[in-house]
Amino acid sequence: MIRQTVFPFKLQRSDETLTAHGGLALLAEYNHSLGLRTLADRHLPSPREK
Repeated sequence: MIRQTVFPFKLQRSDETLTAHGGLALLAEYNHSLGLRTLADRHLPSPREK
């Protein structure tokens, strides 16, 4: 079982047609578990307003 951190979903096999964006939730979980948002906030400049 995968530990849930951001989204309350469970993985299971399905014969349904999936969209090309179906894996984005897993990528978001991965990024969250690595702490990428914190690292980006710390090391990248803030966006500038026009």
